[in-house]
Amino acid sequence: MPPGCLRYYNRTCPFRAGRYICPGRTETPDVIRRWSVLLALAVGLACGAVARGQAAADGAAKRLAAANGLYQRGLHKLAADEYAEFLREYPAHPEAQTARYAMAICRYRLGEHAAAAEALAVLAADANFAQRDEALAVLGHCHLALKQPDKAVAVFDELLAKYPQSRHAAAAALNRAQVLYAGGKSAEALAACEAYLRSYPDGASRDAAMYLMALCQQALARHADVEKTLAELARAHPTSAYQHDAALLLGQALEAQKKFDAAVEQYRKSAAAAPAARQAEFRFSLAGALHKAGRYDEAARQCTSLLAEFAGSAYAPAARLQLGLSQLAAGKPDAARQTLEGVARDDPQRATAARYWLAQCDIAQKKFEPALAALEALLKQTPPPDNMPTIAFDRAMCLLGLGRYEDAAGSFGGYRKEHGNAPQAAEAAYRQAFCLHKLGRYDQSHALCGEVIGAGGAFAPAARELDAENLFLLNNHAEAAKAFALLLENARDEDQRLRFTLRHGQCAYMAGDYAAAAQRLAPLADSRKALADDQLARGVLLLGDALLQTNKPREAAEALGKYLAVAKQDRHEAQLKLATAQLRSGDAAAAEKTLAELVKAPADSPWVQRGLLEYGQMLYRQNQHPRAAELLGKLLAANPPADLEAPAMYLLAFMEFDAKRYGESARRFAQLIQKHPRHDLADEAMFQRGRALQEAGDAAGALAAMQQYVAAYPAGRQAAAARQVIAASFTKLGKSQEAAKALASLAADKKTVSDAVLYDLAWALRETKDSAGSIAAYRRLLAEYPDSRLAPAARVELADWLYEDRQYEPASKLLEQAIADKRTDTKAATAARYRLGQCYEKLGQADKAAAVFMALAGQGADAAVAAASLYQAGVAYAGLGRTDEAEAALAQMLAKYPKDERASAAMLKLGEVQAQGGKHNEARQTYTQFLAAYPQSEFVYLAQFGIGWSAENQRKYDEARTWYKKVIDGHSGPVAARAQFQIGETYFAEGQYEKAAAALLAVEDVYAYPEWSARALLEAGRAFEQMKQKELARKQYATVISKYKDRPEAALAEKQLKALGG
Repeated sequence: MPPGCLRYYNRTCPFRAGRYICPGRTETPDVIRRWSVLLALAVGLACGAVARGQAAADGAAKRLAAANGLYQRGLHKLAADEYAEFLREYPAHPEAQTARYAMAICRYRLGEHAAAAEALAVLAADANFAQRDEALAVLGHCHLALKQPDKAVAVFDELLAKYPQSRHAAAAALNRAQVLYAGGKSAEALAACEAYLRSYPDGASRDAAMYLMALCQQALARHADVEKTLAELARAHPTSAYQHDAALLLGQALEAQKKFDAAVEQYRKSAAAAPAARQAEFRFSLAGALHKAGRYDEAARQCTSLLAEFAGSAYAPAARLQLGLSQLAAGKPDAARQTLEGVARDDPQRATAARYWLAQCDIAQKKFEPALAALEALLKQTPPPDNMPTIAFDRAMCLLGLGRYEDAAGSFGGYRKEHGNAPQAAEAAYRQAFCLHKLGRYDQSHALCGEVIGAGGAFAPAARELDAENLFLLNNHAEAAKAFALLLENARDEDQRLRFTLRHGQCAYMAGDYAAAAQRLAPLADSRKALADDQLARGVLLLGDALLQTNKPREAAEALGKYLAVAKQDRHEAQLKLATAQLRSGDAAAAEKTLAELVKAPADSPWVQRGLLEYGQMLYRQNQHPRAAELLGKLLAANPPADLEAPAMYLLAFMEFDAKRYGESARRFAQLIQKHPRHDLADEAMFQRGRALQEAGDAAGALAAMQQYVAAYPAGRQAAAARQVIAASFTKLGKSQEAAKALASLAADKKTVSDAVLYDLAWALRETKDSAGSIAAYRRLLAEYPDSRLAPAARVELADWLYEDRQYEPASKLLEQAIADKRTDTKAATAARYRLGQCYEKLGQADKAAAVFMALAGQGADAAVAAASLYQAGVAYAGLGRTDEAEAALAQMLAKYPKDERASAAMLKLGEVQAQGGKHNEARQTYTQFLAAYPQSEFVYLAQFGIGWSAENQRKYDEARTWYKKVIDGHSGPVAARAQFQIGETYFAEGQYEKAAAALLAVEDVYAYPEWSARALLEAGRAFEQMKQKELARKQYATVISKYKDRPEAALAEKQLKALGG
């Protein structure tokens, strides 16, 4: 039981302690009986003498004779009055003193002790009165009856001094001893008894003297002497009238020596021999001894039996009260309450005691409020109860039980002030120290504990333990450790040893000496008893933490596992620390399992909050972002402290960034900066906010954020990167000059130049159209940072520059390097392959271009790139005349990506390739689909031409001319010129040479496209030849030769002209 815990002890009934063993027996019955006989004889003799001496029967004699007659008849009132009248009428009569003596005896018999004493005093003063010794004896009894013990003793002393041989001397000596005892002068009474027994070895009242001597010894706490005296009494006077009183007194002497079992046997044996009239008295004494012996149930049964058999006994009320006390001591407060309520209601004499013990019933059931009210009522009672100090102490205990430590401390202090020498004063001091401890006044409690310890006694050990607690809570761990070490050395039992082991270890733990703490607390982990106790088991939790602090994670995990197997409190703390130990010992799977269990608990626990952060971070590292976000959200909803809230907010913002929700990421980073501006993560959050804004396309926001970062953290870890973002933001905002200037400054400084700086500089210069500067930046990056992660991208982008500058060969080499580099990310690699295909195309390497484009289309590129690649592959294959492969590429592109922006061009190209391969029906269908899909396209004329071409090739000349005319009606470009040309060709094919010549000459006349004009004139010449119009034919050939001499048709025209002879 921890120090200061309320402890209530079974108390013996204080209302029995002062009871008389023989109620009402303050005198020896034989002595009183002897006095009656002597007085009767004396008065009888006096009366006889008067009667014989006054034969003449004068008036005085007659009155005296009449008074004597009344006396002899036992009419003491009438006799006393008659003697008084006689003395009034005959005060000088020779028998006046005898009459006065007789009158005194009558008054004594009537209980008129004051009147009797007055008369006897006159006789005692008469030295010549013959019966003066008897008068002194009766006068002593009168003083005794009048409660004038000193006068009684004085009279008995005079009798013994002046009449030592009187037959009344022995009785007077014993009466004197009785008077001294009754007056509380036990030592003098004991001496008087011893004197009587020495002086009167044959005295008739020796048994009474021995009994009285035992009473004196009991009063003087000479209990062993009582046993001896009563043993001698029993031996010398086995049939004494005091044998039963002596048996009771012997039992009480045994009780006083705490020989309770012996007392029980004494009462039980004596009760068996006691007369029926005294059974209740013995049974009551037996019940009391059983109670003191701790045999409460037996005591209760004895009282119950007494009440059943002797309900009318004088001992029944006291037995009922004793029954309640024994029931309470037996742990039956409800039964005790019922019994005591009856006493309080029906027994006014014991009502106060019953109410006190009813309060004890409440205390036993921890009903401190009603107990307090009852005790306070008793304290206000008039007259006050005999046990006022005890009531005051119990009141303070009730206040303590109610947790009213301030009031309790004051009450215990007041008790000590008023009852400093009381038996409970030491306990009051300890309890006051305990209350001060509970109030947090550890220094005051410490001082008071010092007093209790210095005084020694039963409460010194408890005070030492309480004082050790005071030192511990005063953070005086060094002194507390010494105190607990001493307590540990002197531990009474295992419970104390374990409790002190815990505190001893805690002292080291709180002092930061974790190695010592682990050593001291280790025994708790091996104790089943410690693990079964909530408070002691916490020491195993501290052991685990101490082992963690000393970098012994495996041992820590073992200790924490033991704690969690039994823990009913602090489970969350233990789970978090166990997870930490498991992580440090390399058992990540076990740690994750522990954390998963921990985070199921409500997040109002600080340990659960830390677990939510730890587990959230773990899940983030495992790419389980949704679950991580859920746990971190739960953490933030619990309003955690800054050291947990800031990292949780940071990680959530970062997860939004990872999910490409850049706007939300920037918003969360801003919240972190606003709420925790001084946290260690604030600078990083400010930088990451700028990055998020940059990725969100908010160049102005990113610029402002990064400028804010650089201003706040000019030498920050991310300062160079921030300046790069500033430059990039300038570029995004169209402020390329500012961007280039910023990056050039970084590139010129050896401390800030980096591959990233050079890369961004190249971009910025690119935006300013400074191709030379941009190319130089890219080349410097590749020269100085060949292994940079940016090298692949730099090669691709530098190749773009070279491509734009028509440097296809070096561009293709860079692109081939980028593609071969495994570090090149997918997006850059895709762009590189596409550009490489274009380079090959420009270099006339159509076969390589087609292969690159087809490979790119089949490598999982995104839709736009795949569509473009298939289209370019088709074009390349077409250029190579590989029409089937071209058709396949273009058809695949249209099938997979019908909505692509190149679909219309691809469809036209497909029709062209089909026609080129002689698949005119397929080409016609393709062109027809185009017209249906793209009726408003600016390239409708091409599809119309294609349909016309297919019809022409299928010798459907009228239909062909219809479509050619549609081309001519809607278009004026070279295709329209060709359509006009083809109309002439269809007529030529049909042999309609005149119409053919007219249509062909229209090409020259309407359109200004040398290619088609030259061809048309050449064909018109042939038409005129067919019509035998050679002059006109020669004229057309001559025009071709003169007007289009650089065209290949000019050579053909010369040949034709020669053939015509001129």
